[in-house]
This record gives sequence, structure tokens and C-alpha cells, in this order.
Amino acid sequence: MNKGLDHNKRTGALLFSSLTAAALGLMSLNTNVVKADSNSGTQDTAQSFNKNDNDSRVETRVANNTVSQANNQVVTTNNANTTAPEGNANGTTDDADENQNGTVNSPQGTNTESDSQTSAGNDQPETDITKNENKISTKTTKEGKWGNAKLSYDSDTNVLTVSGSTDKENPTIIDKNAGMLALFFSPTGRGPEVAKVKKVIFVGHFKIVGEVRSIFMRLSGLTAIEGLQNVDTSEATTMYCWFYQCNSLESVDLSQFDTSQVTSMESMFDGCKNLKELDLQNFNTAKVTNMTCMFAGCESLKKLNVTKFDTSNVTDMSYMFNHCASLTTIDVHNFDTKNVENMKAMFSMYYYGASDTSIVFGWDSSLVSLDLSNFNTSKVTDMSFMFMKCTKLKDLNISSFDTSQVTTMNSMFQGCNKLTSLDLSNFKTANVTDMYGMFRDTNSLISLNVSSFDTTNVTNMGEMFYLYADTYHGEKYPELSNLRTLDISNFRISEKTKCGYMLNGQVGLLVLKLGDNVKNFSQMGLNTPGIWLNVGPGREIQHPEGKDQWPSDELMKNWNGKKETYVRQATITAHYQDEEGKTLAPDESFTGTYGTNYDFKKDIPGYTLIATRGKVSGTIGKELDDVIFVYKKKDSDNSGSNGHGTNSGINDNNTIARVEVHYEDENGNQIAPNVILSGNVGDGYQTETKAISGYTLKTRPNNATGFFTSQPQDVVYVYTKNDQSAKEPGKEPGQEPSDNDNSHNSSGNAKPNKNKKGTHKTNKKATKEKKSTSKPNEGRRQPGKSTGASKKTRTLAQTGSDWKSQVGMLLSGASALVLSLLGVGIKRKRKE
Repeated sequence: MNKGLDHNKRTGALLFSSLTAAALGLMSLNTNVVKADSNSGTQDTAQSFNKNDNDSRVETRVANNTVSQANNQVVTTNNANTTAPEGNANGTTDDADENQNGTVNSPQGTNTESDSQTSAGNDQPETDITKNENKISTKTTKEGKWGNAKLSYDSDTNVLTVSGSTDKENPTIIDKNAGMLALFFSPTGRGPEVAKVKKVIFVGHFKIVGEVRSIFMRLSGLTAIEGLQNVDTSEATTMYCWFYQCNSLESVDLSQFDTSQVTSMESMFDGCKNLKELDLQNFNTAKVTNMTCMFAGCESLKKLNVTKFDTSNVTDMSYMFNHCASLTTIDVHNFDTKNVENMKAMFSMYYYGASDTSIVFGWDSSLVSLDLSNFNTSKVTDMSFMFMKCTKLKDLNISSFDTSQVTTMNSMFQGCNKLTSLDLSNFKTANVTDMYGMFRDTNSLISLNVSSFDTTNVTNMGEMFYLYADTYHGEKYPELSNLRTLDISNFRISEKTKCGYMLNGQVGLLVLKLGDNVKNFSQMGLNTPGIWLNVGPGREIQHPEGKDQWPSDELMKNWNGKKETYVRQATITAHYQDEEGKTLAPDESFTGTYGTNYDFKKDIPGYTLIATRGKVSGTIGKELDDVIFVYKKKDSDNSGSNGHGTNSGINDNNTIARVEVHYEDENGNQIAPNVILSGNVGDGYQTETKAISGYTLKTRPNNATGFFTSQPQDVVYVYTKNDQSAKEPGKEPGQEPSDNDNSHNSSGNAKPNKNKKGTHKTNKKATKEKKSTSKPNEGRRQPGKSTGASKKTRTLAQTGSDWKSQVGMLLSGASALVLSLLGVGIKRKRKE
């Protein structure tokens, strides 16, 4: 009986265990298991170069200077002493501000933790962290010195207080030993603590004496400065970099500043990209000699009044207004520039920065007019990049420029693509050695007279007239050349002169004059379409001799080096259509050379002319666009004709018409959303292709452009699917050209990247790019140290990864339950 009882107990225990295991298995199915797979690596922040976040424009001016440790000042944090690096007398260093005597002095600072720090040997019991962990204060007050002034920083409010004398008659003296305030936080003047400072308050009275540089430099989070009215600047001799890279500062009150003794305002507001207003009416600049980069990167300034500036002693104005992107005009009519020697990039809207791994560049511009007719440039030697990327500039008066001493005009007008004319009649270029990219991408210029240029000493003319104008999927970009004639017959170009792609992209050119001193014509990259004809001696360009008939590539190869004028024939075509876009009569074409008159006129029986697009008569050269005539049946209502065969404003009833644009593959399948255009009957319309990933345009419809009619119209673009195996890595067919800027190739003969299509806002990304030797910000706007972007290798947590163990537990419980029941059944049978 005991054996049976034991057996029953064992059976019951087994049964209980089985049921328990089964229950646990079932419960586990409803449990969310979260298992962290990995979380390795650190989160790196990619440092991209903002257009104004380039310390180096200031800090690399003297690349040969070395940095040494200062012996007489320390930065103290938690009783640990670290010496601040020393700068050089001739310029700033990458890590600290410097003074003319070559000594960098950083403010002394000590940290005092207000609630948790105790002195050595104190018998106060230790804090019970387990009971008071939420009560521990993290507030830290850092104290130190800035020259003779006291500094106190509250990390809770991010306010830096500068305390001085309470006696106005005996103010605290701040001299060249003070250094920049950013050194109070780190020996390099960099780091997260520097960027956290939001406000600086001057309490008491101060006097700046002598060469005190870079006071607020690199306080990128600074939004307010209080108490500047208590700072006496009457004996300050420099304001070099005082507000450099104060990126968050929107306004600053300088109304009490006495600048009568200041000689340098270099980079004073450089990089203040959010500065929206600046009142400098009281500035006395009579002794200032250097205004380099003074307002560079002040891209938010919409008004800047410098009309009271006395610039009679200024010798350097390079980069002075560089990338002042929001200014529509700059009134400098009162500027006395008789002593200025450097105007490099003075009004350039281009910005550039680089590190070992990345480049950021781009441009923004609002400048539409600039009158420099009063400028005396008789001493200027550098005009390179002076107006580069002033992309909205339409009116530029430089008629009084004296360029007799200028040695470089590299990229002087590059990217001024709204300028239609330039008066260079006073330009003297005998001393110029570099004209690389001088008129690059000035595609709106209608006339350009450079026939008087003396290029005897010029060694680089690479891309001098280069324009981005190429064909893409059978269509031309709108940035085509408006320049019709170019006379370089007086140019002296030797075999050694760099002139690679000097004429590349001039697709609208109709007249080209060559001289017998042009020795390197074959390298100029002329790619104008069509056939060139020689005019011949004593003949007019409208009636060329035509003995030589060559396309551009053969002209460069076959030209005999003799003085000659070549003209290119151009064709204008007239199209005759009804309101539906159907052809009513065969097209008519007129072919002629530059200056030839044309006149299209056609009466179609039964129809009345109601609209025209393009010039029905004119002169080849001034007009090159095709002409479209639109007719309406005479017996239809509302003919709209004024009886003169011209557009009479046929939209009297303002009827709304519709055109639907379709994007399909070869099988008629839609591959992109349709576009619907609407307008008044008789108005012209123009449709556009789309860059569709994986497809290339195959067929452009005949009615891609036309006129709105009373009936709906369909425009169908047909695309063909790309061969994936032949696709260029990283580039989809139909995609806009990439912005790989090889515009500054030092050789002058390297082929420009034909995929470059310049934009402005879109170029604000950090982009890997080849470094070149002809950058507008070279030697001044190179970036400081950077941390390259590294990818964040963080793996997401895995959920439900233990489902196998859950099912196994369930099966084990079920098996045990079955075995238990089987054992009970066998026992009963034995008893029976």
C-alpha cells in the first residue's frame, strides 16, 4: 500500500509539474521579449561647413606661424592646471587668440560646485545618495579672470558676467594680455562649453587699451551682450575679430563705441550670419587701414549704411562684403579708395570651405545693382573673384575703373549670369598675368568688347569665356549663350599660355574674329554647333567668301593662324498651325549669317492669323528663336483677329483651356504623375520633361510647346527603361547634372565637368570635391579643424528572438502531461 501511495504521490507531482510547465509556456507566448542585439560605437555628429563657420579665413592667413605655450597664464578647472597655447604676432592661430607681442593670455578660471563640493579634511558626513539622489544640485559656477576683470559663468543660465570697477573715473583696464573670452572655457577657445554661452553682461566700468583682439570670437551661441555702453573704446587700436563667428547674434548696440584710434576692423563681424541690423553711423574710421572680411558672411543683413565711413587710409578691402547674401544694393558712393591695393572678392557672393574629407561651397545673392563709378582703383593689384557669383546683379557700373596696376582678374565676373552688358573700355591689362575664368558663366551678356585687351603677360586664360551650355537628352538647357560676336584678334596667346576650354559652351556665337598672334587656338575647346565660314578679305559678314567651311572642331584644327573673321550660319524656322496645333502649311526656314534680315509673312486661305510666338521679322543674331503662327478658320466665331495679321489679344472671353502632360513608357504605362496646365485660349504654353529614375527620354512630342485652344490637349512624353547592367553607378538617367565643380583647375587645360549645373541654395551641402589652386577663398577662408562624419553603427533592438525557447517549453510541458496521464491509466488497469 505504501508503494501504491508513493506511486500516486509521484504521479501527482509529475502531473502538477507538467501542468505548471504547460501554463508557463502558454504565458510566455503573450510576453514581449526584447533583447538588445548590440549598441556599439559612438554617436558622431557630422560637422558640415556652414558658409560662415570657417575659422580659417582668419586663422590661416599666416600658415607659417607656429603655436607655443603661454607661460604666464593658465586655465584652472577643478584645480587642474593647463596652459593655453600661444599665438603669433602676425596673425591668429588655430587654437587661440594672439596679440602683437606674440603672447596669448587666457582668463584664469576655477570651478566651484555650490552644493556638493567640500573642502579637504571636512568631517561632514557623506551624502546619502540612495535617499537624496534627486536632490543633488548640478549647478556649477565657474570663476576666473579676464585681464584685470573678474569672470563668473552660471551654467544654469549660460550667462557670463564680466565684473569691473564701480568707479567710472577709474575703470578696469583691459589690455592685450586679456585674450578672447572663449579661452576662459578651454585652452583652445573651442568646445561645447564655448558654444553654450548665451549672454555676456558687463557690470562696472572698463577701458580697452591698445591691441585687444577677438573679444567675443567663437561664442557661437551668443544672443545678447549687455553693458557695452560701460566699455570705453577710445584708446582701442584694433577691433580685429571682435565678433567673429558670433553666429547667433541678431543685433548689437555699438552706438557708444569710440573708434577714433582703431586701425584694423578686419573680420570684425565676420561670420555673424544671423545679424539682422547694424548701426554704424557713429563709427570713426579715419585711421582704419584694414577692412578685410569686415562684413563677410553677414548673410541676414538686409540694410547696411556705410555712407559715413572714411576709407581714405584703407589699403585692403578684400572680402569686405563677401556673401552679404541679403543686401540688394550697397551704397559705397562716398568710398575713397585711392589707397586700396586689394579688392579680391570684395563683393563676391561665393563661399567655400574645406577639410581633408569634405568641401562645402555655394552662393546666395540678392544684390541687383552696384554703382562703383566713383572708385579710384589706380593702386589696386588684385581684382580676382571681385564679383564672383553675383547671380542677380543686373546693373554694374565700373566705367571709371583704372586697372593699370592689376595683376590678376581671375574669375572676376564669374557667375554674373544676369549681366547683359559690361563697359570695359577703360580696362588696361598690360600687367595682368591671370584671366582664368574671368567671364565664365556670364551667359546673359549680349555684347562684350575685349578687343583692346593687352594680353602680352597673361599666362592663364583657361575657361575665360566658358559657359555651361550643353545638350542633355536631346534638349538644351536655358542657360544658353546670348553672346553673338567675340573679337580676340588682338590677343597675344603663345603656345605656353594656358587656354584650355577658353571658348567652350559659347553655343550662340555667330561671329569669331581671330588674329595671327593667337597660337594656341586648338586648345580652346570651341564646340559651337553648325558650320563656320570665312568672310575673306574685303567682304561683309553678311556675304562671306565661304572658302573655308568647317564645324568647330575642324576649325580649331585647320585654321592657318592668319587673321580672319569666321561667321556661322543660323537658321530660323516658321511654323504654321491651327488652334489644335495641327500643321496648316509646310514649315519655312531662313538661313543666314549674323546681321542678315529676315521677314516671315504668310496668308493661308480660309484662315485668319490670331496669334504669333517669336519675332516674325528681325535680324539674325538678335533673334534666333523659331516663329509660330496660329490661325483660326474665318467662319468660326470670335476670330480674335484685328485685321492686321498679329496677335490681337484673342482672350476677350477669357476662356480657360487645359493641357494635360503625360509621362509614359513605350507600352503606354504611366511612370510619373500627370501635369495639368491651364490658361486662356490663345495663350502659349510650354511643357517640360521629367527626370524619372530608371528611365531615359525617348520621344519628345511635337506639341511640347504650343497654344491653349478651346479643346483639351494631351502632350505625351515617351520614355524607355534603362539597361540596369549599363547604368552608371550613383547616377540615374534623366537626372540633373551633378555639381562637380572643376572650374578652378590650375592647369587651365583640364576639361570642365560637363555635368556641372550651377545652383545656389542647393549647393549648401558638404560635398567631396577635388581641391584646386584657384579658389576665391584660398589663404583666407579655409576652414578650421573639423570632425569628419562617421556613420553611426547602432543596431536596433531585436524583439521576439526567443520564440523557439517558448515553444520548446510548451512542448515539454505537454509531453510531461501526456506521460503522466498514460502512467495513471496503466496503474488503473493493473488494479483492475
